Amino acid sequence: MSEGFNSNSPNTPTPNVDSRQQVEGNRNQTIGQVYGGMVVYVGGGQAIFNPGAEESSERETDRERPSIGSNPYKGLLAFHEDDSEYYFGRSREIDDLWEKLRDIHETEGATRLLPIYGSSGSGKSSLARAGLIPELGRRPLPGRDRARVAVLFPGTKPIQALATILARIATNDLTPVAKTREFSDELMRPNGNGEYDGLQRIASVLPEIGTFSLMVLVDQFEEVYTLCEEARERDAFIANLLYAAGDRSQYVAAIVTFRSDFLGETHKHPTLSRLFTEPGYLVSAMDEEGLREAIGRPAEKAGHPLDDATIHLLIEQTEGRVGALPLLQFALTRIWEGLEKDVEPAETLKKIGGVGGALAGEAQRLYESLNIEDQMLARRLYLGLVQLGEGAEDTRRRAPLSELIAAESEATRVRIIVNRFAAPGVRFLATSSDDRHGEIVEVAHEALIRNWGELQEWLDESREALRQKRKIERAAQEWEAGGKQKGYLLQGRPLRDAREFMKGACRETALSSLAVEFVGASWRKQRGDRLRGIISTLIIPTMILTPIILHFGIVSFASRRLQQDPENCQRELGTKFLLKYILMFGYGYEVSRINLCDESLSEIDLSGNKIDLTEANLEEAYLAHANLSFSDLTDVNLQSSKLIAADLENILLIDTNMNDSILSDADLKNSKFIRTDLQRVSFTNVDLEGAIFINSDLSEVKGLSDDQISLIKICGSKLPPQIKINPDRDCSDPQVISWLSE
Repeated sequence: MSEGFNSNSPNTPTPNVDSRQQVEGNRNQTIGQVYGGMVVYVGGGQAIFNPGAEESSERETDRERPSIGSNPYKGLLAFHEDDSEYYFGRSREIDDLWEKLRDIHETEGATRLLPIYGSSGSGKSSLARAGLIPELGRRPLPGRDRARVAVLFPGTKPIQALATILARIATNDLTPVAKTREFSDELMRPNGNGEYDGLQRIASVLPEIGTFSLMVLVDQFEEVYTLCEEARERDAFIANLLYAAGDRSQYVAAIVTFRSDFLGETHKHPTLSRLFTEPGYLVSAMDEEGLREAIGRPAEKAGHPLDDATIHLLIEQTEGRVGALPLLQFALTRIWEGLEKDVEPAETLKKIGGVGGALAGEAQRLYESLNIEDQMLARRLYLGLVQLGEGAEDTRRRAPLSELIAAESEATRVRIIVNRFAAPGVRFLATSSDDRHGEIVEVAHEALIRNWGELQEWLDESREALRQKRKIERAAQEWEAGGKQKGYLLQGRPLRDAREFMKGACRETALSSLAVEFVGASWRKQRGDRLRGIISTLIIPTMILTPIILHFGIVSFASRRLQQDPENCQRELGTKFLLKYILMFGYGYEVSRINLCDESLSEIDLSGNKIDLTEANLEEAYLAHANLSFSDLTDVNLQSSKLIAADLENILLIDTNMNDSILSDADLKNSKFIRTDLQRVSFTNVDLEGAIFINSDLSEVKGLSDDQISLIKICGSKLPPQIKINPDRDCSDPQVISWLSE
């Protein structure tokens, strides 16, 4: 790569580059691009990328350089601007693109937008970023000696992504929040003629725009269709690019990389669609000569050339295969790692199963190296990073790490798993940062989605649930972005569907903590609206007002009584009446950490859709013939309670204390016991069909028969000495696995 501009030159601005990229190993191993963009300065035979990051990586290289030098191959990651010295095999295509860009700039009235499109894995992003952009540094366009190239991904908010990079150029600030908001408003506002001229107007006042024109490179442009759901924002983003690229000032030009299987979407924008025909550039598969260069030249440059037989074999396994370039790079990365250990390339290729088998085999191996709980988290992680195709292939999606965490208790484990799959020697995942969302995670390349059979099976099993989950998650994010105002909350059928989904979601499709909060807030608002609606539509005479006041007084008193000191274990007069009263009027989920210690509650209905029993105190409570079916009894104290003939079907017990309780004749079908203490519990005549016991203590239970044991699933639990079965008998059962992460 060429050396940078002389920073002392009076005509050279201070490079406005985001130096928060994650760098590991050396400058050719930059992981991920900052979400929202970076700026590259090109011209005068030179190009500046990220000086701060490069200096840091060089220091790290000096400290940890392997014996044969840094790996010159990219694995699943695209080649970026600062990888150009190891980017080979596309000389003809780079020349073609440079000439197309030159012709566009020299043609009067032309729209200066160059689409570069091709199939997934054809190398279009690498061609644009490691090929064309550095070439513009070495060989500026006529009359364009200097330029700023703003690199960005559209993501879910393309206008915000564009506004952010423009604000960074304008302010020389990495986090220009106020200016980004101001520019976003400008980009979304049409002029008097209905034209979106915001980009052109902003570009015209950028510092030194007369010297440093602006070139916007939109990588993975298909995201305006696959990720951006707001048609108005999508249309405004495209209209801004087209208007600025066609303006006579010639301050702005644009390059977009695009997956060809989404070309049909461009018909919604006829001008854009026409540009894909002319001057659009279709990236073809590499021919034999190009593959030979891409395979052999990086190793030569790194000082350890590959033998001709290996190169020939790799060409044979790659040539003519659609989307094979990332697979080739992944195999080459493994070959280089083998060379570091004195393993011959042919031996490495055989071990990894050739170009086709390397990727899926390595992903599966890494997944299987995790323990069962982490495997469940990894499944949720990968399912959250796939954009489901509607009539097209599934694609990768960038997601905030927070969206992939269902509970704070698992946050550390999720981050560890991300780091394992994003490690320098693996790189199935790429991470970056975003001012709004924090850490961002994405699959490094669609090749992983297409070729990893296990991931395809997960997607097939969870496709419809994932669609519902994404819909709720998007609504929750809009609510958060809008300051959690009530106008964003769900109501009616969407709310009912969200609550049903939340109750039935499995571990892989569990909602994030934000989405759970969002659904809860929506439910509370709907119930409040209903009550206010009833009251506001009545002309309330005194004779009606008094009962209403009395009603709310009872509800308030009941809430206080039921939430009294959990250490108080004395029976209170009227508790059962008060409990039934709040259940009758639907206030069961308004009261938490209920204290019903020593209360007589026979035949009461406390089923899961009526009341929140998590962390309740039911010690010594009398619950004979009570209905607690489908209840979440997480962290509940049921010690010494009497649950004789109670309906406990489908209950969930996590970290629950049931020591010395009586369950005789109870119905516990399909219930889940996770880390539950069951010392001295009576299981006489209890129906345990389909029940699951995970890491629970049954060592001193009473009345547990072999017939009952045959009906349950058990993993990691302590059993009575007379029960002679393996306590880990069912740990590999899929249903058990789905609960092991709790």
